[in-house]
Amino acid sequence: MSYRFMRVLVFFDLPMDSFNDKREYRQFRDYLLKNGFIMMQKSVYYKIVLNPIVMDSIKKM
Repeated sequence: MSYRFMRVLVFFDLPMDSFNDKREYRQFRDYLLKNGFIMMQKSVYYKIVLNPIVMDSIKKM
């Protein structure tokens, strides 16, 4: 059986001026981590998926 792995990359740049901005940044980062994303570097996260169907479901989140 052959598998075709894919990576989903998330690049983002959120403002960090006010306390609310920092809170939203932390909430978004926690959301990514809880959903299985791994940090490559600051504001760049990735997740390995098995097929395009899984990728489409992640894009809809």
